[in-house]
Amino acid sequence: MEFVGVIKEVTANEPVTSKGKSYDKVGILVAQEGVQYPESIGLILFGDKVQQYPVSVGQKVKAKFNARCNSHNGKLYNELQCWKIEILP
Repeated sequence: MEFVGVIKEVTANEPVTSKGKSYDKVGILVAQEGVQYPESIGLILFGDKVQQYPVSVGQKVKAKFNARCNSHNGKLYNELQCWKIEILP
């Protein structure tokens, strides 16, 4: 999937441990601009993507991501995991 917008917020790096390995995790809020009814999405940069795609508030980007869902105790948890970010002019 793909989403184009401006980065409005970047969360602090959060170290995560999974299967005995440590990874970095950063959240970004991307909002559409120039449309009648703008939408926003929250994306996750995980592992090596955090260093590969350094982002900052105010950058216009095209983000490519996968949508994932997990079920736990009868509740659904969605995550949009970003795998590529292009900085736009």
